[in-house]
Amino acid sequence: MADLTKRSTTAGRAMPPNTAPAPARFIAADRCGQLTYTSFDDGALTGRGTLGGPMAGQRSHGGGWQVKQIAGEIDPAHVEELIARIVTRFDLEPALPAFPTPDQIANRPARLCFAADDDGGGRGAYWHTVDAGRDGTGRPGNVFAHVLTQGPGGTGLCPIELWRWAGWLIPYGPEAVKAAVLPAGPPALVGNLALSVQSTVAFLLDPVRDRTGVVRVLLDAVSARLSGQTRGPVVLAVDDHDRAAAWIAAVSHFLTPAGANRLCWSTHEAPESVAAGAAAGLHLVGVPRARSAQLAGHPGVTAVIDENEEPYLGDPESAHRLAAGTVAVTALSVLAEAVLADHSIALRVLARRDAVAADFEGSRQVAAAQSPGPLAPEWPIAVAVLEEPQLIEFHPDAAAVVVDEAPAHLAAVDWAADLVATVLRRHPPAPDEALRRLGSAARRGRGTELLAAYVLRGALADPAWLDRCDLAAVPAVGTARLGSLRAEIGSRFDALGTEDPVTATRAALRLAEMIERLAAPDDDLAAVRDEVAATTSRAGFAAVGTLGWEDALDAGQISEAVLARYVRPVFAHRPAGQLAQLPAETALWLYGAADGLRYARPAPGTADDDYLFGFTTLAVLAAPELDIPADARAHYAAEAIRGALRTPRLDDAQCRDLVAEIVVQQRPAAADLLEFATAGARVPPQILDSLVFNGEVDDESLRAVLAAAEAAPPELVAAAWLRLVRRTGAVPDRDRWCASVAVLANLAPGVPQPGPVPADTWVARAVDELVVMTAAGFVVGQSVGAHWADPGSGFCTALRARMTGAAGGAELYPLVVGELARAERAWILDTAWLVGDAVTVAMGLPGAGAGPLDGFGSPAEPEHGRPVPWSQSLIEARAATGDYRGPTDVIGLRDAAWLVVRGLGAASAEQFFAEYRSVAADWLVRTGVAAQANGPAAGLGGLG
Repeated sequence: MADLTKRSTTAGRAMPPNTAPAPARFIAADRCGQLTYTSFDDGALTGRGTLGGPMAGQRSHGGGWQVKQIAGEIDPAHVEELIARIVTRFDLEPALPAFPTPDQIANRPARLCFAADDDGGGRGAYWHTVDAGRDGTGRPGNVFAHVLTQGPGGTGLCPIELWRWAGWLIPYGPEAVKAAVLPAGPPALVGNLALSVQSTVAFLLDPVRDRTGVVRVLLDAVSARLSGQTRGPVVLAVDDHDRAAAWIAAVSHFLTPAGANRLCWSTHEAPESVAAGAAAGLHLVGVPRARSAQLAGHPGVTAVIDENEEPYLGDPESAHRLAAGTVAVTALSVLAEAVLADHSIALRVLARRDAVAADFEGSRQVAAAQSPGPLAPEWPIAVAVLEEPQLIEFHPDAAAVVVDEAPAHLAAVDWAADLVATVLRRHPPAPDEALRRLGSAARRGRGTELLAAYVLRGALADPAWLDRCDLAAVPAVGTARLGSLRAEIGSRFDALGTEDPVTATRAALRLAEMIERLAAPDDDLAAVRDEVAATTSRAGFAAVGTLGWEDALDAGQISEAVLARYVRPVFAHRPAGQLAQLPAETALWLYGAADGLRYARPAPGTADDDYLFGFTTLAVLAAPELDIPADARAHYAAEAIRGALRTPRLDDAQCRDLVAEIVVQQRPAAADLLEFATAGARVPPQILDSLVFNGEVDDESLRAVLAAAEAAPPELVAAAWLRLVRRTGAVPDRDRWCASVAVLANLAPGVPQPGPVPADTWVARAVDELVVMTAAGFVVGQSVGAHWADPGSGFCTALRARMTGAAGGAELYPLVVGELARAERAWILDTAWLVGDAVTVAMGLPGAGAGPLDGFGSPAEPEHGRPVPWSQSLIEARAATGDYRGPTDVIGLRDAAWLVVRGLGAASAEQFFAEYRSVAADWLVRTGVAAQANGPAAGLGGLG
């Protein structure tokens, strides 16, 4: 490894000669604070943490690592932060021998680090550390740290110029450490002449070693780091600490004074500490060349630049190529090439740069007026370059920087705004160049007003350029003032009236895009928007939907802002009948540009959206090829219906029709449908059917209906309860079961037998599980003599028609019987009534068995060529398993049958009493009931 410790005793002898010496700057920094930190023991017996000691400002802790002394104004809370950044492991190589000579001690290596506060006010701190030999206990490896803080506005020096400042305390050995004391009063800061602007220029233009290539790459890398475009420090591989300081000075002097006070650096960092992130907050660090390869490609560093390499320099908009990677080219390195064309030119340009920067950075008034972003370092250099006739070949580059990097609030400096305007007039960019520069300025947070106006002016003056330019590259800056462009805008829109509709529509939309993205929000913009809206309204968008319309209008480049302001209002003036024919492609275009989503209603939206979104949603939902997920479809449907209910442009009938069509395509969530059901005449009655009467619905939706039972219509609650009971297999409450079916019975038309049964009753459309629970509930209602459970009602006729219909009647019958069997086992359906139904059906009494299951039976056990009635099949199943619990003798059958016979009329009663004895005994044997010896001798059985 190269010897990093050698330095002569003559100030500045390791630096290039200063060909233009300047007087030393001596500054009494009365806003500076200082402290020292080391391992020492002065023999004091004071407790740890006390202030005081034998010398003013001395702190004594009795021994070990500690703050030795504090001088000046340092906030006690800030002391701990300063101490935390002290490096107590001194790793500068080569290390001093065990018994160093006085010359080796005097020339031992040092490390200087500078870090600024994030607020950009000039506050910061320096950490100067040296090897201090053994401490008072004889342990080697002691380090002496001297920390200096600077207040707002800095010290007046470029921070790196304090490298080798004579005021740094550098004691060696326990006695020298013990005796090292900070002087009373403010420190006398003297800038290092070897690191002045003059010396830096000489260093970079050294005829023996051209360093301009490396410094250009270094400037670009540091510029990206300062602007936050990259993370981690820029690593500079060097052989000598003095040259590390010289490179830091080179970067610092190409920044403005305020910029130099923002640059955080270290003259030495070990590769392992950099890799571990210890230097993450720094912008530029020196690392020994022999070990720099350890950081090549490390994600925690911006770049690794070897001071001895010859980089391949890139052109603007490209990158420099290095041995360890690439660095993007910026305007700063382009201007540095101009500045470093000649020694005298460099000094003039940098001097003028300082004067320009002082106008912006030296005044509190200007600083208060500026935006939070600092003055771009290349801007004052560009101003100075434009004033140098010998640098005319760089004037176009400088002109671009003067415009693109112009500081905010130019009016705060008398000459600045006039300069920028003059430069722009003398060097007007072509539209493509203006657009490229505008995008770059917007990305960096620079001023964009002038460039935005030039892009817009180019679009007005050159329709062909506007037609081919990539609108996606136009940033939404909103800074161009339209006052001076009003006449040009009006003329252009007038001219569109003479072009064919498709061409005019395309041009109007693209110009509207430019205006919406670039124009500043003021009265002029409001007036121009009216002109744009009038033009797009005349165009009418008749071509939209025809073959090839998307390519003809370049529809994919039109933003949500333009669609919302100029396109959708035109469509929203179309009648409902015309909008009902919208193709899905048009619908996706109208609502497909919000935040990059394929389709979405903007929030909060407008009155136009309330009217239009329902029709576009209908078109989208009706296009299965779009493969929209179910949850998104439900969301679209709900939003569309809400808008339709709000808009006054649809009367009640139109609203009902649109809502019905949307629900057919996609049923919204249960909570949404409950909300819509309160809209009265604006929603169709069948909107509720779609929730619980028809189609698939999840359990949570059914529970949501029950949770809102007080607000929901009773038939909706009834149907939801019945479906949930069927799904869960829970034992239903008989009273609620009957009450629920009674509510549904009132929905069916009162069609007496005989007579036609309407095909559009809710029973005909209902899902199977609801029909099963309703039919079984009807029978339970019959068993308790409910008035609504009338076998001659239209409700029963509708249920029977569903049971006997081609659409799954044979499949529904066993499901209904299964529910009734479950009800009988749970003591909900009276076993005695069940026996009475079976006996009266077996006797063939007029009216017996009439109900939704009339005529059905078990085809597996035919009896005299007829199916076995459902009630008898349940009794036989009970008897076969030995758990029959009904009547087992003739008298018991008579009493059980009377529960049914009493409701059949006089003729049926006479027939029953005349025939029941001859039928009963045979029935008991045939069903297997007589074989149950443990049955009751008489009585009703069941629920009795």
